[in-house]
Amino acid sequence: MLYKIFKYLENIDHFRLALQLTLLDLILRPIGTLEIRTPLLILAILGLIIPNLIKNYLFWLTLTILTLIRVVLDWPLADNHAYLLSLWCFAIFLSTYKKDSNLLKSNAKLMIGLVFLFAFIWKAFLSSDYLDNRFFSISMIEDPRFSEFTQVTCDISENDLNDFRDYIKQHIDGDLVFVDVINFDFECINKISGFLTYYTLLLEFLVALFFLMPKKIRVSKYRDYFLILFCIFVYSVSTVEGFGWLLVAMGLSQYEEIKIIKLSYLVTFLIILIYREVPIFEIMLKTF
Repeated sequence: MLYKIFKYLENIDHFRLALQLTLLDLILRPIGTLEIRTPLLILAILGLIIPNLIKNYLFWLTLTILTLIRVVLDWPLADNHAYLLSLWCFAIFLSTYKKDSNLLKSNAKLMIGLVFLFAFIWKAFLSSDYLDNRFFSISMIEDPRFSEFTQVTCDISENDLNDFRDYIKQHIDGDLVFVDVINFDFECINKISGFLTYYTLLLEFLVALFFLMPKKIRVSKYRDYFLILFCIFVYSVSTVEGFGWLLVAMGLSQYEEIKIIKLSYLVTFLIILIYREVPIFEIMLKTF
């Protein structure tokens, strides 16, 4: 049974599959206000169940307009996923209008490379709170999405973590409430945040480098492995699944004809879904 599934996935048109994963992203991670979300969900569902609709350029033009309206309505506070999603829908529109899958392939490769290049430049040269570990240190303490991860990796109880949160939230000119922070292993936080800081930066640099590398350089074909590794690593901790699924869809649209890569992208899509639906670190806390 499993063998038949793999054989089917190996033979399926990866261009069509990339568009299907884009629509799945819109369904699994609805975006925008009710006025935008409703038509987007309806169109995404119709695109999956009506065979010819997914390659209709007017269909993707409509999705482009809706996702662009979402960016405008949220301006200037729209997240980076919103901008990339709108640009990606526009790239698909151009490709379906021209009936040229290679156009989408080249656009996807360039967009991924530039996204990671700008992310690397921002973190390495423009941000004042990344290379000194502050970003991940604060996130591990303050961001609820990191709570279980922090407790597992640093063997910190939920009560100690909450106490420390209360302690650092106190205003400097207010009355300080004494909290015994000796039990809080901040050295561990520093070590883990340091690893997350530089490992993420390294992966972003490698993805940017290999995706922007000319095709004639033979090692450029390994670019997909770095993107897949990034998605599996980063989205296990940072639960921004909509962004992860979008990167998977974009990666799938531009991969070289290596069957294991196609399957790896699909597995990565499922892994990100598991990260969202299964509280892995919470289970680890209860088990160990």
